Amino acid sequence: MPLTPADVHNVVFKKPPIGKRGYDEDEVDAFLDVVEAELARLIEENNELRSSAGRAGARASVISRSLLVLAPLSICSACVLASLT
Repeated sequence: MPLTPADVHNVVFKKPPIGKRGYDEDEVDAFLDVVEAELARLIEENNELRSSAGRAGARASVISRSLLVLAPLSICSACVLASLT
């Protein structure tokens, strides 16, 4: 279940049984388990996205260098074709 900031902001815990103070421990622990799972999922997703972005950047760099090498060749071939006509 995706956890939103609103979920965290709006969480309401039951009052403890009479004679106890604070929040119901089981309810708080269950909510913290959800927060922990969602945080772990987001960290993993963030790591995957960073890795993917890094690979995409490396591919873009290779393509850019290839274009720098090929651009003069295409100009030269255009000159040769122009001189033949």
